Amino acid sequence: MEAREAYHSLIVIAMAEVVGPQMEGFSRVMRHIAARKYNYTFGAFELIDPISLAYYEAVILFAHSINKISNSPNANIYDVKKQLTNMRNVTIKSELGSDIAIGSNGDRMVLYNIKQFVDNSNNPETIMRMDFAKSKFIWMGSFSWPSQKKPGSFVSQLPPDVPPCGFSGTECAPSSESLKTVAAVGTTVPLITIFVALAALYHVYGKLKKDHDPYWWRYYSNELELPANNVAPSAVSFSSFRNRTDTGQTMSTMAPSMSGWTACNLRGNQVSARTVSAQQCKVSSELVMDFNKGL
Repeated sequence: MEAREAYHSLIVIAMAEVVGPQMEGFSRVMRHIAARKYNYTFGAFELIDPISLAYYEAVILFAHSINKISNSPNANIYDVKKQLTNMRNVTIKSELGSDIAIGSNGDRMVLYNIKQFVDNSNNPETIMRMDFAKSKFIWMGSFSWPSQKKPGSFVSQLPPDVPPCGFSGTECAPSSESLKTVAAVGTTVPLITIFVALAALYHVYGKLKKDHDPYWWRYYSNELELPANNVAPSAVSFSSFRNRTDTGQTMSTMAPSMSGWTACNLRGNQVSARTVSAQQCKVSSELVMDFNKGL
């Protein structure tokens, strides 16, 4: 079905049939050459295609241009620009007696038929005739185009010169539906991005929170290295982390002789510790914040 519709969409532009003594004489010569050189015999009602006459007359037109250049001063028959100039806006007589007329834009001033394949016919029918000599169109029928809305049916309206969305199919103005789709996508994508970013932050925060020990400030008494004759306190609190250096050593500002405090080592750092009762060493958010300020 699609192939048949495409076949019906073809337009054939052909030269109109030439009727006259010049075409009859040319046809006799063509039949003779076909039989003698190519062993081909035309049928009784088989006509010579007028395009064959156009090829013959094109050679005559070219010869006329070269001859005109040769007869001019400082002639250069290889000057293509001059050759083409001589082939425009000119009318010469063919050896067959017909006129070879070329317009200013290089078009042949003859009749052209616009044909179309109709129904199941294998021969195109003439729908329009273009007369370049008189600059007019002669309608001889109506076009029949496959309908885009109703497959299998045909319409007589001519299609536009340019498809609605251009030949590339990408030049359509966005419809209201497409604008809504773009707006929806433009709103959804940022929301999804924000959601993914928040989920990633929550995941990282949860992992860091899991890996972080909230009691980083708490050490056990058996980790203290006390001087001789000193006994490790049962519970300890530290106040000498404020001046930790890059080498891991601590220069405590708390004097070892301070009342109630004992100088000792903790993991290679010099600290001061003292024994306090459970009532005096109550873990609270204020205490943790005080330790954080000390770092």
